[in-house]
Formats: sequence, structure tokens, C-alpha cells
Amino acid sequence: MNKIFKELVPFFLASVLAGCGGGGSSTITQNDQPTDIDKSYGTQGKIKIPLEGVYPNGVRTLMQPDGKLILIGTRANTPSVKDYPENHVYISRINADGSKDTLFGENGEVKFSILGNDSFSDIKLQPDGKIIFTTKSTEPCLNMGSPSNPNSNCLTIKGDNAKQKFILARLTSTGKLDKQFGTDGINSTDGSFGGYDRMLTLQPDGKILLVWFTGIPRAHVSSWSMERYSANGAAEPDFKMSSNLCNPAEQFVTIQSDGKIIVTGSNHGYDKNGKMHDPGLCSERFNADGKEDLKFKNNSPSTSTDEYITNNAFHLSDDSFIATGLLSNNKQNGIFAAHYSSNGELDTSFGFNGVLKKYIPENFYPSNSMMTPSGNLIFRGIQYNNTGTEDKKEKLVWAKFDKNGNPDNNFGTSGLLITEKSNTDLVGMFYDNAGRWLTVDSSTPANGVGLDIVVTRLRGDGR
Repeated sequence: MNKIFKELVPFFLASVLAGCGGGGSSTITQNDQPTDIDKSYGTQGKIKIPLEGVYPNGVRTLMQPDGKLILIGTRANTPSVKDYPENHVYISRINADGSKDTLFGENGEVKFSILGNDSFSDIKLQPDGKIIFTTKSTEPCLNMGSPSNPNSNCLTIKGDNAKQKFILARLTSTGKLDKQFGTDGINSTDGSFGGYDRMLTLQPDGKILLVWFTGIPRAHVSSWSMERYSANGAAEPDFKMSSNLCNPAEQFVTIQSDGKIIVTGSNHGYDKNGKMHDPGLCSERFNADGKEDLKFKNNSPSTSTDEYITNNAFHLSDDSFIATGLLSNNKQNGIFAAHYSSNGELDTSFGFNGVLKKYIPENFYPSNSMMTPSGNLIFRGIQYNNTGTEDKKEKLVWAKFDKNGNPDNNFGTSGLLITEKSNTDLVGMFYDNAGRWLTVDSSTPANGVGLDIVVTRLRGDGR
């Protein structure tokens, strides 16, 4: 999976999140754009949350309906034996006003480790407030292979092959392991070193879907597999899905109202010489029992040069869906959104023949996207400075489109707004019930230790 999206994909949320960041009147800067900072929030519109010992490229966020922010990441244990890394997963909860939620876990945080070297994969919030998350757990070990061979053996300090487990766990709303889930809150499955992250999707009936990449990147082989668990964490052995029909490298799962499962991703086909062919989007639909639905159309935008890298998928009330992400033609990058009917056909009334495409100059990468209740699509990304010049800084890029895939001409210039970017990495973006936008970013403190999370509230569509 593309590294940028692997780190950022689970942050692309589009729900209407009630009560985010508290209420009260707003003091807005006067640029008359939805990106104007609401200075009534926190300190001059921002809240900073210091996290000690956290890896810079490893934090994800969720926002609860009451505005509380959930953070999950990987933190190094200290001390640990050189070359034999030890890490644990932490889950923190922050109140809507930015203070630590001391009623969650132990003084606002849950520490989680099974075999000694643990890293998080994904996290989701259930409607009842319980928290589902997945991790990879390995014994501390020394990787004996090379970066090009990630599935090689990893040896413990005793010289044994390290064990690895894939973990599915659930916390109560107060941050305790839920004893009614799996075995004492945990479902553990043996794995192999170098295995890919398990990504989560929650069905309306409470069942849990796990999907993961199973291909061989060095051989240009892409495929995926899926398993299902009961609402209480028991594996359903008769439900196993896998496919390499569309070769999706980034998988996003949406559930239709009749329980059918749609997997949407990027078509990254390669020929025997390693050259990409037929780049595009791909979707497959499966019945609720896991059998492929052959009536699904699986239309893909016509292309001979454009590459589509999916970073989100939105399910709409009529069971249609929109896939969004990075658009590239090897010369420049941009953003795309493709609107599909409930049966997999491109909706030609959206954008141009069903696809919104917007190329953005310079070295651009989209990081976050969300959909507002009115169907507007909001994108956020970065123009990177790769020229080596001191006067050329990274830029923050915003784009806004209406529900029909047309640029919002009241936003920036023809739907595009480019501003100066602070020294932060883009983590997530949320939409509250007052129409305001909240962004979550991360930065490394001046001392180079740990991570600072910065939450900013913007005017958005509110006033």
C-alpha cells in the first residue's frame, strides 16, 4: 500500500459529528472563507496535545459524537535492548475542550501490548461508544532480511524465529478491555513476520470485517482477503473472501442497506516487465454471505495515462458510493472523485462522465477528504517543496466541489484555495453539527522528542 495513504487513510471521515469541540459563539478571522480560524476555540482557535515518546509517523484519530478525540499510536518502550525494538500501542482520549479525559483508561490512556513489540493497524468507534482496534504484535527481534524482502525471518535475542500475532480487541467506552468480546477482550490469530495490517469495517448488525493486502509487491501481484467476526469477536470460519480480479492495492469497504459488501480500490496491474497497465479504479460487490455478486457492473473510468490511488470511499443514502483519492499521470498529481450507482455504473451526471478530475500544479499529494451532509466534497493536501530553494515553502491546498462534482466557485479561486502551510503533517479532518470543520495535524516538538497533536477549528459552512 502506498505509504502516504497507509499512514493517513483511516483519518478520512465524513460523518456529521455532534458537539465536536464544544459550542458557544464563534470569533472568525475576516477572510470570508470556510478555512478561516474560529478563534473562540481553545487558544486562538487551536488546541495542542503533547504526546511523549510517540513515533512521528504513527497516529490516527477518531472523534466521538460528543466531541471527544480518540488518538491511537505506537510508542517506544524505554529501556529496550539495542536492535530488538520494543513498542506498545497507546489509546488516549481528549475532552472537547482539549483537556485529558482522566475517566478513560488509566489517567486518560490505555497501554496495550501482547508480545512486546506491538504496532497499531486500525481503529473504529461503535455506535454504543465501544472502541474496536487491530494491532500487529511481534516478539522483539532482529530482522535478518533486507528492506526488499520484508517477509524474511526475524530472530529473537535467543536466536528463535519471532512469533507474530494479529490482534482484534475491544475497549469499553471507559477504556477497559471488554470481557464480553473474544477472550477477555481480545481475539488473537497467529501470523507471519511482515504481514500486512488488518483494516476494519463495522457492519450495521455489529459484525466486524477485516480486509488486508495479500499480494507480493516485488512480483507486481496484488490481491486482498477478508474475514468476518461476530459482534462479540468470534471468527466466522465459513466467511472468507479473497480476490485478485481488480488488483486493488488500497481497499475501502462500504456496506449497502441490504448487507451487500463493496470493496473499492485502485487497479495497479503490471505486465511481466513491471510496467503498469490499465491503471484505474476497481470495485467488486459481494453478497452478505461472501459470495461474489456477478450482477455488479464494476465500471472504471476510461483512461490510458491516468493512475488512480484511492484514499477514501463514501456510502450515500441511495446505496450509491463515491471513491476519492490521488490522480497522477507521471507529470503532475491531482485529486479525483468517481460517483458510482448502487449497481456499480458510473453516474454520468457527476463531474465529467461520472468522474471529477482536478490536476494541481507542482508536487501535490492529497491527504484528507470528507463529505458534508449536503454532499459537498472537501479535499486537503500539500504542495511539497522539492526544488531545493529556500524561498519556496510547502503550501496547504484546499479544494471544494458540490454534490454534482463541480467546483465551488465561491471557495477560493474556482474551488481551489492555496495557503501557507505550518510545519505540521496532515492527520485528519472532521465536520461538526454546527457546520464547522476541525483539522487534526501533528508536528515534532523543538526538542525532537515525541509528538504534538494540533486540533484547529475552522468556520467551515457555519457562521
